[in-house]
Amino acid sequence: MNSARKKIILDTDIGSDVDDAVSLAWLLREPKCELLGITTVSGDTCLRASLASALCRDAGREEVPIYPGIASPMFLSESRQPEVPQADILANGKCSHQQADSFPQHQAIRFLQETIRANPGEVTLLAIGPLTNLGLLFSVDPEIPSLLKELVIMGGNFTPVRWLGEYGAGRCEWNIVNDPHAAEIVYRADVKIHRSIGIDVTARVNLSPAEVRQRFRCPGLNLVLEMAQVWFDGGRDEVTFHDPLAAVSIFEPDICSWARGGVQVVPDGLMEGYTLFNPDAPQESPVHEVANDVDIPRFFDRYFGNFI
Repeated sequence: MNSARKKIILDTDIGSDVDDAVSLAWLLREPKCELLGITTVSGDTCLRASLASALCRDAGREEVPIYPGIASPMFLSESRQPEVPQADILANGKCSHQQADSFPQHQAIRFLQETIRANPGEVTLLAIGPLTNLGLLFSVDPEIPSLLKELVIMGGNFTPVRWLGEYGAGRCEWNIVNDPHAAEIVYRADVKIHRSIGIDVTARVNLSPAEVRQRFRCPGLNLVLEMAQVWFDGGRDEVTFHDPLAAVSIFEPDICSWARGGVQVVPDGLMEGYTLFNPDAPQESPVHEVANDVDIPRFFDRYFGNFI
């Protein structure tokens, strides 16, 4: 095994926004990525797992283990995104995939725990969905954060200025607000490297439907293109590369610029799901790195370079 490869576990809500699939397709073709496994989260996690298996099989990577995770938030009454619209591509029988009812049940948290403990200081945990699985994992085994090499999250909004015409400081983001109590647990955890790429940065990296249809017509992205069409048919007018930017940043961290400080998640009340960034947080507190800019042309070159 090439020692230069990074050991990655992907925690994802694939099947809602198409960017999860865009991210997974890239990881499956990244030579420096040793994908140890995939866990799914939020709503119909078995159907999400089935969709992930379709991408793995399309890439010839059936060996990657996939575990359906937790369906409902830790304390909220129900998931705010129970459905998996992009799983519509599985219905026509054209793509090979593992059936949703055939995945191992109630093992995602154990898989995360055992895999991280078996590889202390070596695993990068990439979270691109609500943080329910991670919040539960860190609660049942508080030593896990210290055993990670790094934790990379696509989530939050850390800009202190106006964003898209609305107030931006701490403005809630989908992955965080879907389980703010889990997010609060995760952001309190002391991880050696804890990086977040918020929507204030990821929203700058997008392609129009015409650009997607042109650039995704290649081996490795053809199936994702079908998912993107479901996304467009639902009324979306672009694909934003939220999750792929988080994935690429693991291998090219200087593709973004970073600010260091503390992050507080507001779990309830009028500011539920806000991520409050404090660059002057005490050094004895968990230190976070949050993205504050991105080299967009370099990102696209690095992303599509895996599909040449």
